[in-house]
Formats: sequence, structure tokens, C-alpha cells
Amino acid sequence: MIFFRRTALVLLLLSTAACCCLGSTSAELPPVEDKLPGDPRWREEGLFERVLVLGASASAGFGLNQDLGTVTSAALSLDSSKVLTIASSMFFMRPLTNGRTAMEQVLEFDPTLVIAIDFPFWFAYGSRREEQRMGFLIRGLDLMDRIDCPIIVGGIPDMTAAIGLMLSARQVPAIDTQEQLDLKVLEWAEARPRVAFYDLRGSQTKLDQGVRELLGQPWPPGKEEILQPDRLHPTLVGLVGLCLDALVEVGLGNRIERTPTEILAAAKELRRNR
Repeated sequence: MIFFRRTALVLLLLSTAACCCLGSTSAELPPVEDKLPGDPRWREEGLFERVLVLGASASAGFGLNQDLGTVTSAALSLDSSKVLTIASSMFFMRPLTNGRTAMEQVLEFDPTLVIAIDFPFWFAYGSRREEQRMGFLIRGLDLMDRIDCPIIVGGIPDMTAAIGLMLSARQVPAIDTQEQLDLKVLEWAEARPRVAFYDLRGSQTKLDQGVRELLGQPWPPGKEEILQPDRLHPTLVGLVGLCLDALVEVGLGNRIERTPTEILAAAKELRRNR
């Protein structure tokens, strides 16, 4: 009797394994969408129907004839009419006032996706006392609570290298403060199923270490720089890398149909046509 029970158990296990192998190849490699937050709108076909890029000087394409919105159009093969950039190189001067004004424009556009990679930056950086930074960041995050659609929000990067070039020491939080502020953005995002957190700080650290693989291709290509000489703002190559890395890291990499090199070429073409 024990023999027959063991034989039946073995046959059952073999049968189950065979069914798994034949019926579900996708179970072996989880689809990219598994990384997306819980809000079902992340998985809808209309996610990119109206994309809004919200932020400061990096999103505005400081020093370039390009902005993150146009790079996003190139990356996702979207018609430019579907992407709006609300970003300013002057955002740092009055983050709260500029943020409130931007929110009114966001609501008017009624986006299906907001990309806010550097929106929190000047609520963390800036000329204020260290003990004031957390409270000011929370006020910035509170502004984004007015947005009722999927949001990609970036964390707080370490831009200490820009001190003396584009930033003063007074504008830059201490490293431990930066880490606390970055964690606050992460916690804010994780508490909201419509928000995907992009680890801008971690991504920047990897890029600082040299060439990395992006969608199967070494990036940056050749000897291209990802930052401008001010060590704060991305070059066009850096902006393309930032856009693609954010889309991949939050779980939207499968929506990118071009290679990074093709996207860079398309972005340059769009830049010339602006």
C-alpha cells in the first residue's frame, strides 16, 4: 500500500511539472508589468494618451534645445501633441509658488500619466536651514496629491559635485539629510498605488561609476558625457538615459520599441525641428 501511494505521489508531481512546462512559459520570467504599482490605470492602453512632464531645469532641458517631454515622445514613439512639458529652469527661485502654478496647468491638461522626475528636487535642495528641509519637501509632495493619475516621481539625488559650479554649499543638504529626504519620497510613493518611485539617487550613482547597460546597449555611447560641465544638468545623452532608465525601472520598459541609439537620433531630429 505504501508503494502505491508513493507511486501515485510521484506521478502527480511529474504531471504537475509537465503541465507547468507546457502551459506557462511566461511564469518562468515575470513580465515587466509586475513591477508596476497596484493602480489598474498603469496597465491600460491609454496610459500614454496625454503625458505631462512636470519638474525643474533638468526636465526643462537646461542648456539644451530639448526637454524631457520631447525625449519621452521619441522614446515611446508618441505624437508630440500627446506630450506636454511643464518645467522651468527658474523653478528653484520659488518652488512652492511655481509648484502651485504648475498644478493648475496639470489639472487643466488632465493627463493620463505625469512624469515628475525632478519635481521634488528644489523642495529638498535650496537655501534653507537643514531642519526646515523635511517640512518643505512634504509641502512639495502634498502638491502632487492633487494629481489623480499615474505618476512617476524621482527621488533625491546627490548633486554635491555641483558645489562651486552651479550650486552653493548652502543650497545642498548634508548627505544624511539627502538620504532621509530620499526615503520620504519613497515612502510617499509607496503609500499611493498610482505613484511609481524612480530611484534617481541610485541610478545616478551607477552612472557615475561608468558605462552601464541600458535596454541591452552600453550607455552612454562612446565617450559621451551624461552631465554638462556644471555637473548638475544632463546632456542630451544624459536626458535620453534618464528617460529610458526611469521607464525601465518603474516597469514600463516593454513599451519602448526603439533602441537607445535610435531614440537619441530621433531626439536630435526633433530638436532640430523645434
